[in-house]
Amino acid sequence: MIAYLRATQTGFPEVRVVNCDDAMQFSSTTLVKAGETFVNFLDGGPERWGDYTGISRRHNSADARIWLAGCYGANISGSPNTWKTWISEVYAQGATGQAPVANFTANPTTGNAPLAVNFTDTSTNTPTSWAWTFTGANPSSSTAQNPSVTYNAPGTYSVTLTSTNAFGNDAETKTNYITVTEVGGSAPVANFTANPTTGNAPLAVNFTDTSTNTPTSWAWTFTGGNPSSSTSQNPAVTYNAPGTYSVTLTSTNAFGNDGETKTNYITVTDTGGSAPVANFVGNPTFGNAPMTVNFTDLSTNNPTSRSWSFPGGNPNTSSAANPSVTYSQAGLYTITLTVGNAFGSDNHTKTNYVQVNSGIGIEEADLLDGQSRLFPNPVLDLMHVLFTMESPEEVTIEVLDYQGRVVKLLYRDVPRSGENRLTFNKGALSAGTYFVRIRTNQSVLKNEKIIVAD
Repeated sequence: MIAYLRATQTGFPEVRVVNCDDAMQFSSTTLVKAGETFVNFLDGGPERWGDYTGISRRHNSADARIWLAGCYGANISGSPNTWKTWISEVYAQGATGQAPVANFTANPTTGNAPLAVNFTDTSTNTPTSWAWTFTGANPSSSTAQNPSVTYNAPGTYSVTLTSTNAFGNDAETKTNYITVTEVGGSAPVANFTANPTTGNAPLAVNFTDTSTNTPTSWAWTFTGGNPSSSTSQNPAVTYNAPGTYSVTLTSTNAFGNDGETKTNYITVTDTGGSAPVANFVGNPTFGNAPMTVNFTDLSTNNPTSRSWSFPGGNPNTSSAANPSVTYSQAGLYTITLTVGNAFGSDNHTKTNYVQVNSGIGIEEADLLDGQSRLFPNPVLDLMHVLFTMESPEEVTIEVLDYQGRVVKLLYRDVPRSGENRLTFNKGALSAGTYFVRIRTNQSVLKNEKIIVAD
C-alpha cells in the first residue's frame, strides 16, 4: 500500500491510498479523508503542509492492514484554512472484526490458605489466546482459557488477563481481587504514631499505622483535622486551628477489628502564643515514710518541656509531665517545677510542701517563728490558736493522731492579714496526745504537740 496526499485546482488537500499486487499492478486510488478547505495559514510565501504523514503495517493482524496518518485541509474554530492530521486503519475489503474486551470472574475470591481458585474467561469478541498473571499464586501465569491456581500464603492479590485475537488485544487487571486468610488468625491490635505531635498552626502531621496482625482496612478519625477522616493506611492531616486534639484508628482484617484512641494527642499552638505559667499539685503531701507522692503538672499555655526538682526524693529530678517520687526519710521537702515552650519559660516553688513522718509518730515543725501559740496545753475544754499571717491565704487547721492521721478538721478558710485568734472546743477528742497542724496549700506552717486531758 502507498499512502499519499493530493491537492488539485478543483480539490482541497486530501488523503488517499493505492495498493499493488506481486506483479506491480496498481489499484485505483481510494479516498481516505477528503479536504474541507484550502490551506492558507502562513503569512505570505509558499504554503507548507503534509509534514506529519506516515504509514505503518499492523503487524499483529492476520490480513493486510495498515495505520495511516495524513494531513488534510481543515477549518478549526478561530483558525480557518489550516490543516489537521487524520489517523485511520486501512485494510483489504472483507477483513473486518474487533479486538477482544478482556474480562473474567473467579470462584472463590476469599478463603483460608491454601486457597484453590477457578478462573473463567468472560472476554467478548472471541479471543483466540489468553495470557494470565497470578501474583502470589501457583502457577504464577497461564495461557489456558479457564485456569485453576492455588494461593498458599495469606494476603491480598491482584490478577491480570490479556485476551487476543486477529484484530488486537486487551488487558484487564482486578486489583486486590483475591483475599487469602490464615487459619486461626487474629483480629488486629490497633496502634499508630504521628510526626510531629506538636507545633504551630497550620500543622501538617503524618500518621503511621503500627497495628499488628496484618489489618487489611483502616478507619481514622481526626477531630479538628483536614481531612477529618481517612481510610488510608498512613494518612497525612493538617490542623489549621490552635487546640489539643484526639485521634482514633480502627484496624480491621478478616478476623475482626480493634480501635485505639489517643486523647489530646496532637497539640497545635498559635504563632502568637505565650510562655507557660508553672503550677502543680502533689498527692499525698503528708504521711509516713516511705511515702510515694504523685505530682500533676497544672501549668497553663501548653508547656512542651518540664524540669522537676525533688531534693531528698527518689528520683530527685524528672522531665515527665506527671512524675511519681518516693521519700524514704522523715522531713519537710520543697518542690520546684520549671516549664517551657517556644515562647519562654516559668518556674514555681512550693516550700516545705511535702511532710514525711518517721512512721512512729509525727515530728514537730514551726515555720511561723514564734508568731503562733496554742494554749492552754494540756487542753481541758477549750483550745485557743493564735497565729499571724503576712498576707491572706487559705489556711487549714487539723488535729492528727500520733500516727499522722487526721482525726478532726478544726478550720479551713482565708484568715485576714495580721494576727488571728481562733477558739475550738475539744469536742469528741478522747484523752491522749495529739498534734495540731496549721498549713496552707503550699506548706506546713506549724506542727505542735498537745495533750487532751480528761
